[in-house]
Amino acid sequence: MEHARFTEGSNSIDYLEKAVSFIKSAENKPEDWKWVILSAHGALYGFMICTLQGTNPDNVSTGKKQRLIDFNDALKRCQDPAWMNLGRVHQSSAAIAESEASFASTPLRVSQPICALQAHLMVNPARWNAGNPNAGV
Repeated sequence: MEHARFTEGSNSIDYLEKAVSFIKSAENKPEDWKWVILSAHGALYGFMICTLQGTNPDNVSTGKKQRLIDFNDALKRCQDPAWMNLGRVHQSSAAIAESEASFASTPLRVSQPICALQAHLMVNPARWNAGNPNAGV
């Protein structure tokens, strides 16, 4: 018997897929908007945890029992530049700019972790609408 394996990244993607599914069904079934909100919340929370965790699970735990931080704490940390620059603390501004330029010019491959993309978007919110002709409309 094979065991199912779940990660914050796979859970977040699943939540996002469910949100899309419920958005489609909400046209005929308005009560599905409740599930859109719950699924979107789960996806956002999971992506925040994934982004903050990086390679250190201690980044997303708190207290003596090492419990997972809640949604509000995760959101505050994602809005704090000190948390979002984990791993780049010792890089110069020029090195960071070069790294971001390299990332922007590199096509994403399916094998690249979704959390790396999420982390980059959280640090660079201006890129969320890149290439979208309707952005800001």
